[in-house]
Amino acid sequence: RKPGLVCEQLVRQMGGLQGCRVFKIAGVRKLIEEFGPEQTFKRCDAMRLIADIDPATKRARFDAYENLYLEPRDKSHLKPSDAFTHLLKRGVFRVGIKLECTSCHLSFWRELDEVKTVVACEYCGREFNVAPQLDGDKWVYRPSGLFGRGDHQEGGVPVALTLQQLDTVLHSQSIFSLPALNLTPITAQIEKCETDFVILNQDFHGRVQLVIGECKMNQEITEDDVRHLSKVADVFPPDRF
Repeated sequence: RKPGLVCEQLVRQMGGLQGCRVFKIAGVRKLIEEFGPEQTFKRCDAMRLIADIDPATKRARFDAYENLYLEPRDKSHLKPSDAFTHLLKRGVFRVGIKLECTSCHLSFWRELDEVKTVVACEYCGREFNVAPQLDGDKWVYRPSGLFGRGDHQEGGVPVALTLQQLDTVLHSQSIFSLPALNLTPITAQIEKCETDFVILNQDFHGRVQLVIGECKMNQEITEDDVRHLSKVADVFPPDRF
């Protein structure tokens, strides 16, 4: 269940399932996908990706999310800057500065909390005064925490967003969910496979509702995915599930 543990930690980092609703914004998902753990970007890059301009109409696709609630705000419509600020508060990205060593002239990144007047170069070890380099263009961002991993959070973002949607729809019912399970047959007629999430719910008549799901970020659900999970669903007695 290692991928499942990554997803669970991601949900905790976002403050719970409902904190994952920011992933509804397509531009936010693009921003997360765009930059790897060692890559940096400027605030203007984040605004461009989150706004998600349609090349045909020149309109921001972000407009579709202007009524999305992320946290209390003093204006009626959500803006790309609000979404980015929310991501910063949740530790999805962290801010730092890109410095150039005055000795070896190589550039390196230093997190905001680690910036001092005199710093040592990561490459040659020489110390230099950073004050002359402190201008607005130097401040940059990079992925942090789970989002700083190079494995795309093991597919945790689409799973967390799907569970958030189901939590919203089924909020009045008691549900049990598990992300990312490896399924291996013992006696059941299934193929060894993985499922991105499993949800169990029981109605007032004792009938169990079982959801076995597959989530993708930028890929298609394959025929193999459908065959594997269909076989899993078929082994549960239909009079009870």
